[in-house]
Amino acid sequence: ILGGAGTLIKNNSNGSVFAGGGNNNVVESDSAYSATIAGVDNDVSGNYSVVIGGRLNETNNEYCGIFGGLQNTVSSFYATILGGNNNEIVNAGESSSNSSIIGANLSAISGSISSVVCGGGENRIGEPSEYSMIGAGYRNLVRGTYNAIIAGEDCITSGTLAAIVGSNQSVISGATTSRSVILGGTINKITGVTSVIFGGDNNVAGG
Repeated sequence: ILGGAGTLIKNNSNGSVFAGGGNNNVVESDSAYSATIAGVDNDVSGNYSVVIGGRLNETNNEYCGIFGGLQNTVSSFYATILGGNNNEIVNAGESSSNSSIIGANLSAISGSISSVVCGGGENRIGEPSEYSMIGAGYRNLVRGTYNAIIAGEDCITSGTLAAIVGSNQSVISGATTSRSVILGGTINKITGVTSVIFGGDNNVAGG
């Protein structure tokens, strides 16, 4: 322990470190080679995990990290949160390993491998999904594989290889829906394969 106040490294946490300037940070029992560095009221649980800065951040698995931010939680291994507030990466029936949230607020990844939320607020990548992303926007939901929503609001994708860009209240849905895109517009919907909607309002493409 190097500096700080009210810091605790619990039993069987071999090789763990607290360094520099923080207050009331904890490395939990059986959390070998883990660290908290600066920050306030942070909690590290799990081997080879780290919290650097921020406040009320928490890791609950191995090989995970939180770097700054407020009230962020990582509970899946090889997962990371960088900044933002009230974000979480959790396992939900499926693992969320190798996933990241960057600079977002009130966002979550649950049961989605190798996925990312970058910016925005109240965005969610949920089970079942993998290799998917949300880039900015607000209140978007991704479910499926290789799906993306970029700068949308209240949009939903599912299926495979689906993307919504710069749209509002648009949906790409269906277990067999794939290779489809919505670009812009409002309240557009795709339920088919290899379909595209460019702008406009209340358009539907099926197959």
